[in-house]
Amino acid sequence: MTNLRFVLLATTALTAMQLANTASHAQDAAPFVVAQAQPQDAGPDGRPKQPPKGPPGAAPPAAPARPAAPPPAAAPPQPPAAPPPAAAPPRPAAPPPP
Repeated sequence: MTNLRFVLLATTALTAMQLANTASHAQDAAPFVVAQAQPQDAGPDGRPKQPPKGPPGAAPPAAPARPAAPPPAAAPPQPPAAPPPAAAPPRPAAPPPP
């Protein structure tokens, strides 16, 4: 039983050392830069200024005409008709009476 306690103590110590070692590596990581939006000109109320109003531009070009729909797919061919059932074999003739 003492050996079991010793093994458990040793494995716990080794695990704790590994966790402490990996946690210290995380602190060595280089800081990363986070992208930020560019500041915009703000009006007196703190909102961004509106772009200057100008004469309305020309209408955008019309979208090209859509191509015609393809013709519907042909129906699949009909399977061949099943052959008629085979005729029953002729019944044997009754033997002549004795």
